[in-house]
Amino acid sequence: TLLPLDIVPVCVAIVSYRAFADYRRMLAVSRLAHTDEMTNLANRRAFMQRARKMFATTDLEFGGLSAFIVDLDHFKKVNDAYGHEAGDEVLIHASRQIVAALPDDALVARLGGEEFGVLVRYENVAEINQMAEAVRHHVASKPCAYNEHRIQVSASVGVGIANPRDSIGSVMTRADDALYEAKNEGRNRFVIAA
Repeated sequence: TLLPLDIVPVCVAIVSYRAFADYRRMLAVSRLAHTDEMTNLANRRAFMQRARKMFATTDLEFGGLSAFIVDLDHFKKVNDAYGHEAGDEVLIHASRQIVAALPDDALVARLGGEEFGVLVRYENVAEINQMAEAVRHHVASKPCAYNEHRIQVSASVGVGIANPRDSIGSVMTRADDALYEAKNEGRNRFVIAA
């Protein structure tokens, strides 16, 4: 049976609205699966997926790719002294400082807890030093305002430099080793893995 012509636009509108609502729900689910809800950065899963793509599309014989692991120093003390809501605000603030310190095309993610991952292209090693120092400096020099408090935190940064034989896993392992060394050397510093 045919629909009366005056009801056809209403049916089309209903079908279109439902399709649009389904599409928006699908986008929301996809966003939740790939985004850290607190900081709006990529989450660990999205970071690793995008990092694999960056490795696949970068000729490491001619182009540079570097991974940073950024860990907030003594973060447990923030939660203990000011509470978990303050800790959340510090994480959000730190994430913004990390992003602000890096080029627009850097991949920045919250890996979990107080740990952030960065994957960035570079032209020479001096650039890596500048970017790692910029991240460290931005986090340490700009306290987080929370209620009447100004909460000071610092970050340790471990850096791994990719070579043609690397995978994202091997570079991240070197960055993690360098982070451990930065923590052992007194924190609030960066170390580049040899």
